[in-house]
This record gives sequence, C-alpha cells and structure tokens, in this order.
Amino acid sequence: MIRYYWGRFWPFLLFAFGIEVVENLFTVFFEYRNMDFGFLPLLKTGYVFVTEFLITMCYWLLPYAIYLWLLPRSKAGGRADRWITLAWFFLFALASLFEDVAEAFFWNEFEASFNFIAVDYLIYTKEVIGNIYESYPIIPILLGILAVSVLAAWGMRRFLIPGNAEAPRGWKRGCVVAALLLCVTGGYWLVDIKDADAVGNRYNSEMAKDGLYSLFSAFIKNELKEFSNGANDVYIGLDAGGGKLDDEGKMEAFISECKARGQKVGGY
Repeated sequence: MIRYYWGRFWPFLLFAFGIEVVENLFTVFFEYRNMDFGFLPLLKTGYVFVTEFLITMCYWLLPYAIYLWLLPRSKAGGRADRWITLAWFFLFALASLFEDVAEAFFWNEFEASFNFIAVDYLIYTKEVIGNIYESYPIIPILLGILAVSVLAAWGMRRFLIPGNAEAPRGWKRGCVVAALLLCVTGGYWLVDIKDADAVGNRYNSEMAKDGLYSLFSAFIKNELKEFSNGANDVYIGLDAGGGKLDDEGKMEAFISECKARGQKVGGY
C-alpha cells in the first residue's frame, strides 16, 4: 500500500516543494539583510515551513485520495485513470504556480506572506483587479503560468501512475482517506498561523509561512482587523479603521506613536 500511494503522491509533493523552495530562495536573495541566520531561528523557520507545507498538501491530496478510494481496483492504471490523474495534476500545478506568483507580488507590496490584507483584497475584487492590471503585465504572466503548468503536466505524465504497484483493497484506501482527514482536522485545530511568530524575526517568520495556508487561515479564522498591531508593522484598513482616523491630526498622532515604537505604518 505504501508503495502504491507513494507512487501516486510523490509527483505532487515534489512539484509543490520545488516551487516553494525556489520562491524562498528568491526571498532570501532579496531579503537576506533583514533575516536572522542563527541556528535556532533557521531551525524554527524550517519547522514552520515544513509543517504548513505538509498540511497544505493534505488538503490537495485529500480529493485525489477520495478518487482513488472510489476507483475500482480493475480500473486503476487504466486510460481513464491516467487522464483524470493528469488533469488533477495540471490543475494542481496551475493553482500552485498562480498562488506563488501572486504571493511574490504581495510580498513586493507588503514584505509579508498572505494575511488579512489579502482577504480584504478578495472582498474588494473589482478595485484590486483594476489596480493589478495597471501595475503588472497580467496577460503575459498568466500565459506564462499556463505554459509552465502544461509543460509540468506533460513532463510528469509518465510518473503519475505507478506501473508495478497494485491498488490496495478498498478498506485500506479508506484508511488513507481517514488519515488525511485526521491530518487536515488536526492541522486546523492545532497549527495556528501565529505560531510562525515564535521564530523571532519577522522576515524569517513570513518566509516560513505557506501562502495558501496563510490565506485560508486568515479567512476561515476571521483574522480581519481594523488595525494589525504587531511587533514591527501596523496596517490601516482605509475602508475600516481609516474611518476612525479621518481627522488629519488623529492620523498624524497615530503614525507618530507607531514610529516611536519602531513600527512601520502602511495602508491598504
């Protein structure tokens, strides 16, 4: 059973881990002056990164595991199975690349992984899309993501189906689904996105976070706030908190107070 599921899952894990590593290497290249490269901070950064990456992958692999559970053993490895698996890998690659590119743009604006601001952007989709179209060459970027996804799916097509591993019995496949459900549920209740703050350095902490996990954590756990008062940053939501600072004197006093504490002030 382990051989069968490893053969099914490793292309997804390899692709996702590869693009996350590339993204983080670019982040390190541009932000190395702000990062802490001490042994303990790096150890904490790696722990948060691996934990959130694995939980995110459980979400991705769960629908595929349910499909494998429902798939008759006689059909495993057949033509339909190959096309369905290839289609799921293509969608997975497309979504993963889109998320990483979007997170890179978000980092360029806020020097952070996806957070409550990204959720706020989803609420004001029309305005945000207009601003993005004005700031970035969206069509070439989307075409590039599509092209890389097609190439990735085409290049991995021979490895998506294990050729010499027999599909386990139904109850064993059901156990895999149950295990993934347990991991997803445990991750939701036990792994808080704020655990990354224990790293100590804000750049290490933000780099360690998985963008998709951070986005859904902020959305599901309702972490939208009028002000986000962290150790180093304060963001003012112009549609929420900004209304309380509509007086110029109040705004200046608020900004001065934040700067006196060594915090960086930003608006969204």
